[in-house]
Amino acid sequence: ALVSKIIAEHEGWISVDSRPGQTAFRISLPKAPGEKGAT
Repeated sequence: ALVSKIIAEHEGWISVDSRPGQTAFRISLPKAPGEKGAT
């Protein structure tokens, strides 16, 4: 539940695909905006 909350607060998503003997989690977070003038 904690991970889901953190991802939601950052406007991302999480999905789970589960089969016998195998589970995959996919997590997506938006790309951070670049700072202007940064090198």
